[in-house]
Amino acid sequence: MGLPLARRFLVFRLLPVFIFHFSFFIFHSARAQGVGPDKNYYLVHDFADDWQVYDEGYKNYVPYVPERHQNYSSFSLFLSLETNRYYELLCFADQEEYLFINASLQRKLPASTWTVLNLDSLYRGYRTPEIFLTFYGPKTGPTDKKVLLGYRRRPNQQAAALVGSTLLAKPREINDTFINFFILAGLLLLFSCTVLYNAYQKAFIRFYSLRDLLTVNPRDPALTLNRTPDISSLLFVLHLSFVLSYAYILISNQNIDLFSTQVLLRQGQTITDLFINFLEIAVLMFVLFIGKYTALTMLGGLYRFEKVVNYHFFKIIQASSIFFTGLVLLMAVAEVSWPGFGIRIENYLFLSVVLFFLLRLGLLYFSINRLSSVKNLYLFSYLCIVELIPIIVGIRFAL
Repeated sequence: MGLPLARRFLVFRLLPVFIFHFSFFIFHSARAQGVGPDKNYYLVHDFADDWQVYDEGYKNYVPYVPERHQNYSSFSLFLSLETNRYYELLCFADQEEYLFINASLQRKLPASTWTVLNLDSLYRGYRTPEIFLTFYGPKTGPTDKKVLLGYRRRPNQQAAALVGSTLLAKPREINDTFINFFILAGLLLLFSCTVLYNAYQKAFIRFYSLRDLLTVNPRDPALTLNRTPDISSLLFVLHLSFVLSYAYILISNQNIDLFSTQVLLRQGQTITDLFINFLEIAVLMFVLFIGKYTALTMLGGLYRFEKVVNYHFFKIIQASSIFFTGLVLLMAVAEVSWPGFGIRIENYLFLSVVLFFLLRLGLLYFSINRLSSVKNLYLFSYLCIVELIPIIVGIRFAL
């Protein structure tokens, strides 16, 4: 009597273990069958239970609930690029849909066709640890699409053999050339500041003096300069061009394409490509500043503001040097201590730059108005042409 009872007790104890191993075998057998186009990928993760939708009541993204979100046409999910960069994103939709990444249209997904996205390429392109995917299509739902994380099968792939049942942990190789460029270009700007400070100390102090910026002096030396800026002024303009170029590279690293100029630059991620882009943008900025001075000279002669043209240009360079140098310092700190800061700071960055240009316009108006006895209508017309219109056009094309 005791022996059958012991056997029943043993079977009762071993039954959960058997069920667990059987389920584990079935689960991994299903995974080993392959997913994606031509079943050529091992399944790493299925996002079927990770969908989110934007809830107007909560003003935020919430998990998708079929009973509550029946009439939605866009469905989103977060994807970590940093931890999954060596996998592939497999997307399949029964009907034609559109894929958005970080609220920007990426591509159209054909109906009943697998679309494969390489996450390592996305990581190198977006330079963020995480991206936000949104799938939009009329009259579609989460059940009409498949979003999988897969690992491509290789011919004659075999399981890795363990030597002496010991796993050798090797550190992941980090090949982030942008960090090298970030440091070297920052050192270049620091070297430029040092040279300017040692060669033109008084001018350097004045260019970066907030008190001098807000002071209107009728005896300002800038009012008596020659029609052509001297070499020191050109060097400070060149340095400002480098600062703006550095800021542009930092912004573009956060996948913010200002003025749609990334198509004109090198798309490679080597340090040589980044430095060539950096120099090209700096040269472009310098040429634009010279063009700005030329436009000021021409319109100043037309409105009879010849005496304040140099002062006007000096205040532009002075205000821009102070603001953008401070902005670059903040962005550099954020780049080091807050990875992916561009996703959250984009709107604040745009508003701060627009506010700066408007405040600079007001400063120029009151400064020139105090230094020259001209009609306000002429001054307003002059500043609208040389300042306000370029600001409006710049905002339009920057978006």
